[in-house]
Amino acid sequence: MTHQLASLNGNSDRSKQLPSINSGTDVNPRPLGEILVDLYRILTRYVVFPSHYQSIVIALWVVHTWLLDAFDYTPYLNVFAAAKRSGKSRVLEVLDLVCRNPRLTSGGSSAALIRTINESNPPTILLDEIDAIYGKKNDGEAESTRQFLNAGFRRGAKFLRCAGQGATLEAKEFPAFCPKAFAGIGRCLPDTVLDRSLPIELQRQSRDQKAERFREREASTKVQRIRAELEALSKQAELIQTLRSAQPMLPEQLNDRAQDITEPLLAIAELAGSPWKEIARKAVVQLCTQEEDADVNVRLLAAIRVVFDRETVDR
Repeated sequence: MTHQLASLNGNSDRSKQLPSINSGTDVNPRPLGEILVDLYRILTRYVVFPSHYQSIVIALWVVHTWLLDAFDYTPYLNVFAAAKRSGKSRVLEVLDLVCRNPRLTSGGSSAALIRTINESNPPTILLDEIDAIYGKKNDGEAESTRQFLNAGFRRGAKFLRCAGQGATLEAKEFPAFCPKAFAGIGRCLPDTVLDRSLPIELQRQSRDQKAERFREREASTKVQRIRAELEALSKQAELIQTLRSAQPMLPEQLNDRAQDITEPLLAIAELAGSPWKEIARKAVVQLCTQEEDADVNVRLLAAIRVVFDRETVDR
């Protein structure tokens, strides 16, 4: 395993320059594995992840936003932590630079969210402060958002809403399928949404391990070539068809829903070749089974900590 990660962790020097490209020029994409390495590098430059599996999965997830035409399912990312200032919003800010058609927002009603989705050019919805939506009890808007999220992980899903006013009021179907990532404090998502999500649990940085300061203008320049290459890949009909017909080996440790949502990432990893196809399987198994393996007492203490942090009290 250490040997497999060498080609990735060998690029962990945050001062190392990423390849650049002049704006507006045509791009001949490098091999997919090299692009994934650069995505892994940019993620770990600005965020300290407790596990390398998290940044590996997120790098694959970024690529899947560009190649979504090939897939029938999209896994959600659930970025959370028990405490503030753990890097949750920073993850979404980095994703905002590298994902396809990103829509970064704090909050947002279900009515507004569904109106951002264009089936011919689906957005990548990056929803920050998701705990503000699900921190209230018996909230009708939270339930409406839950229904929208439940539907939107599967291609062809529609969300039924009333549109118009007065005599013109009528039921209308809105598209719901697109990649989505959430960030918030604690394990606040409804179980049905969690079931469609890959958990990315963060911790506060230690004094000994700090991420590079995020400056958006500078970071945008660093990822310019990566975005251009990913956009070029998204226009390759043969690549899309190859992924559409791919049948990657799905880990038996995962339940049916977890296999559905991780299949796009595993298909991309297999196309990228070694070491990605080996590491990706271990990464999705580790992330998807960690919740089931967590000791109930540890989970109870973590939940209590979330309440203390949210209420800003110490007793």
